Amino acid sequence: LTSPVTTTAPSESIWRSEVVRTIPVVACWGLSRLAVLSVAVTTVGRLRRSLMGDVRLYRLWAHQLAHRGVRASDHRWQYPAGAALVFRGIGAVSGYFPLAFIVAMTACDALILVLLLTTPGRRGIHGAWYWVAALPLLGPISWFRFDLVPTACAVAAVRFGARRWLAGALIGLGIGVKLWPMGLLAGLPRRAYVAVVPAVLVGTALALNPWGDPTLFLHNQDSRGLQVESVLATPWIIGQALGRPMHHASSFGSQQLLIATRGISALSIATTIAGLLAIQLAVRRTSWPAAWPAAVFCSVLVLMVTSRVLSPQFMVWALGLAAATIANGRRSDRHRAHLLLVLAVLTQVVFPFAYSQYLGGSAPVAAVLAVRNLSLLGLTIWCLVDLFRLTRTASPATAAP
Repeated sequence: LTSPVTTTAPSESIWRSEVVRTIPVVACWGLSRLAVLSVAVTTVGRLRRSLMGDVRLYRLWAHQLAHRGVRASDHRWQYPAGAALVFRGIGAVSGYFPLAFIVAMTACDALILVLLLTTPGRRGIHGAWYWVAALPLLGPISWFRFDLVPTACAVAAVRFGARRWLAGALIGLGIGVKLWPMGLLAGLPRRAYVAVVPAVLVGTALALNPWGDPTLFLHNQDSRGLQVESVLATPWIIGQALGRPMHHASSFGSQQLLIATRGISALSIATTIAGLLAIQLAVRRTSWPAAWPAAVFCSVLVLMVTSRVLSPQFMVWALGLAAATIANGRRSDRHRAHLLLVLAVLTQVVFPFAYSQYLGGSAPVAAVLAVRNLSLLGLTIWCLVDLFRLTRTASPATAAP
């Protein structure tokens, strides 16, 4: 008699294969984060002050929120009410706020990795590898600011994009922490908007008294000028690269150009609205799930290049959605995502390593920043054109409602 042949169930074989593919990603993620953060926390002098400045401010806000709320005179508070929950929650967990903050941001980083790894299909692993490499290329600023929190919400919205209501609710949670996920609504069917409002309202209600005025941030954001790193400031940046000095001063927590900004503010608002409307028009021409990853990536790029403010940590938004696009979108999306990695490196060159030289009038650093900004603008246009190409042949019968 011949002994029976033992076969492995297909599901078990697939599970083992996924585990084997996942282990190197997780290992590289852990080692890269350990290396970058170990170097960052041991820095001294001006570099340490650049990295830790905002963390110390978050600690101050956490202390104020635990007692009486953020002072109305503090023009640096420019975030929705949900941000109060983040700072207060981190402050309540540990007596040493900086360490607790970095741990919390690393947890958000890990959550994004899990969302990418669990994406159905074989592309999730590519998005995960991209994410592993992206943040170290941008530098330690990624974990020393709280932009990973709304980015995690946005990546989750792309991950669960097939469920429109869930995607809308996740975007709403992100808006409750920072306003930029609101731009992702341009790629969301209007039917799903009803899921956004409750998520925003819940976060706002939780952050009401005794934690201060939840609308304070709107006035502070509206009063900001033109930040010296923004894409709209590129003409002045090029001028500095050519030897013409750029006049600036610290205001509202950043360095701003000493110029009249009324016309620039109008240009910023007009171009933002035009870009997002173009994305909404493109999405309505095709089946929604197919265009969703590309649409959200375009949306965040439009917000970045049309804003009066472009802090270095804003690159986290684009890198997270680029990873989600690779995991959920088309193979051709990788080329634009890879260009974004180069821009992340240029961003780290300027901040924190050469930021003081830039503010001091360095022409070479200004040239690097000008290349970064012009490339980011070109990338945005490239993505918009490609989005319209994607939707050009769509049938009206499959258009999103």
